[in-house]
Amino acid sequence: MKSRTPALWIACFALLSFPLLAFGDDKTGLAGKAQEILKANCYRCHGQEGTVEGGMNYILDFPTLVSRKKVEPKDPAKSKLYKRLTSEDNPMPPEDEKIRPSKDEIATIKKWIEAGAPGTESAPSKRTLITDADIIKHIADDLEKTDEADRRFVRYFTLCHLSNVGLTEDEMQTYRNGLAKLVNSLSWGRNIVAPRPIDAAKTILRIDLRDYKWNSALWTYIAGVYPYGKYLPDATAMGVYAAMEWDLPYVRADTFIFNFSRAPFYYVMLQLPYTDVELEKQLKVDIDTNI
Repeated sequence: MKSRTPALWIACFALLSFPLLAFGDDKTGLAGKAQEILKANCYRCHGQEGTVEGGMNYILDFPTLVSRKKVEPKDPAKSKLYKRLTSEDNPMPPEDEKIRPSKDEIATIKKWIEAGAPGTESAPSKRTLITDADIIKHIADDLEKTDEADRRFVRYFTLCHLSNVGLTEDEMQTYRNGLAKLVNSLSWGRNIVAPRPIDAAKTILRIDLRDYKWNSALWTYIAGVYPYGKYLPDATAMGVYAAMEWDLPYVRADTFIFNFSRAPFYYVMLQLPYTDVELEKQLKVDIDTNI
């Protein structure tokens, strides 16, 4: 009788656990369906390639949806996401969009929220912390592949601190897009040139001052108002400073975007004159002739 007891307990445990296991599997499947619905109907405006309509670029990141109060687990009525999907006055996606969720798909989203807004089956990948020393090492490696005569024109923007705090890849792409748009908006160059990533995670972006008709004086101005500059005394950093002829080789991209997309920094970077007459001369526009 004693020899059969373990087998009996195992059988009972299996029977008791089966509904729980099935429920767990159902939650995983429900999360997958919810993500498919959001990807098909919402992602193109709220995250795809960094799109950030309505200030929202994390529609497929369930933990972020919850942490930023777009979804209230187990309470669809208080979930902003669900309320916008079902709004009669201001629905999302907008009524003029051809691709819109069906009633059954909206019901699935409701069911997903009621189930506690479970995440997808795959766990989020762990990110390695990127230190200042790591940034300098990446820059040193990049400069090694750069012609010596061009090194003094190279500068870098970083998104490493945003990656370190866990921003999604879609959110990171929004910042890359914003940086590319701003540096070209501050350029007198004829060509559109996007900053180029130098690391696999695309957290360090390289520019050439000459592409935007900038000079070292403008970068000096940027450095003068930049609050996070850090001088590293190690050999790798000293080599970078010497190669670039500058001791502040990089600045945070988001800080640059915030400051230099507005006055007075925007005007300084464009080197705009103080009067309209001077601007006309700079643009080679003759108002009297072309009136």
